[in-house]
Amino acid sequence: MFSAPVLSLAHCLPATQYCDAPVTGVIVAIGVDEAVDAAYSGAFEMVIIGHKFSEAEKNMIATAARHAGAKVLCMYSETQPPEVQAAMEFIHNLDGPERLVFAVAELLHKAASA
Repeated sequence: MFSAPVLSLAHCLPATQYCDAPVTGVIVAIGVDEAVDAAYSGAFEMVIIGHKFSEAEKNMIATAARHAGAKVLCMYSETQPPEVQAAMEFIHNLDGPERLVFAVAELLHKAASA
């Protein structure tokens, strides 16, 4: 159903441990340069940005990902979501794996039905 992998910038278990997600793969990028380069590649249907990146770094990665046509899910650890204009969805890092999987599935479903 979904042909492109997901670029994950969060340290989490693969989605397949929580559900049978119709995603061909999850790629993990560590560091801003690697993340921006990967996001610009256009090879991803979705990019998940981990909570440990600064707001400026999240903006760089999200902008690159959206420019390449990817959906962007941004995680955060502050009390309010960061100002990341290119992000389509936000989740708190303490929301748990079920919320993360739900948010990913929701964004991918929106993409499939659009």
